[in-house]
Amino acid sequence: MYGIYEAIIKFNRIAYNYCVSNGLANRYYWQFSPSNYRIATFYIHPIIYSVLVAVSIILMFGFFQHTKTNMFLMVLLMINLLLTKSRSAWIALAIVLLFWGGWYLFKIRQVNSKTLFVILICLLSLPFIVLVLSKTGVFDTIFLRFNNLSSDSSALQRTGTITYFLHQVIPSTSFGSLLIGHGLDAASVLMDSVSITMSDFSETDNQFLTTFYDQGIIVLLVVCLMILISFLMIFRTKDVQVQSIAAAFVTMSISMFFFELFRFFPTAFIYFIFLGFICEAWASQHILTRERTQNEQIS
Repeated sequence: MYGIYEAIIKFNRIAYNYCVSNGLANRYYWQFSPSNYRIATFYIHPIIYSVLVAVSIILMFGFFQHTKTNMFLMVLLMINLLLTKSRSAWIALAIVLLFWGGWYLFKIRQVNSKTLFVILICLLSLPFIVLVLSKTGVFDTIFLRFNNLSSDSSALQRTGTITYFLHQVIPSTSFGSLLIGHGLDAASVLMDSVSITMSDFSETDNQFLTTFYDQGIIVLLVVCLMILISFLMIFRTKDVQVQSIAAAFVTMSISMFFFELFRFFPTAFIYFIFLGFICEAWASQHILTRERTQNEQIS
């Protein structure tokens, strides 16, 4: 509810006080421009809030029953996600729901009458939903965010940084540094020394690039392995709650292409909490499989 209130008044007191106290008043008015306002609530940055909202939506599917109250909360979360105007969270959530939902429908071999009724209602309601979204300007908001990619400074900064790494940083880096990296915050120092489309911008806006430059390709491969394991857990476990945690972890991982997730405490903390749950579930699954195999061999 607070996110909707913020969108109405178009002012974030917490972000304003933080920016002013750190001598970044100009950054506030650039980031929270009234002409293209993006909500952030208590998290100061719209991307951080959008990722947490996307994660909340995923977890709603696994941890909460489909009551009227929870459906109302889901609608509020969807509205807040839209008001963040965060392309990264939209893309990450859409990809995960596409794979997760598609797998769920494929897994259903025998559709009972209740499931068939729900699917039918959804299909019949689709034209009405599309009409409502069109009349309320939702489609226009999404279209404008993606239509501005060719001129958006943030998007150009991200694509320019990737190009800079591929064509200049990697070819000029020694083999040892490629393996073990340059040390913590090295990517920040590097970005301070160059200007892609923004001056005095010390972030790659890509956690994978930052991890590669700071810790090297070995650590980056470990991170990618954890993401792959989490992706497989969505389809290999029957526990819906574990599925939702793995799906939330993958959602955050996809969003790391668009910002430095580890730089912000809320997202980094939740990310590694999810990783701990996934590793524990993966290990338990392998132990159970091994014990089942041994029992079958004995019998």
